[in-house]
Amino acid sequence: QDTSSYIPLIISQLIDIINRPNTPKTLLENT
Repeated sequence: QDTSSYIPLIISQLIDIINRPNTPKTLLENT
């Protein structure tokens, strides 16, 4: 149960880190 709550946190952080550098790129491409 403890691990189940811990894994989503790591995944969420990973997605945020991966999307961070991609956000400005996508914004520039969309502009």
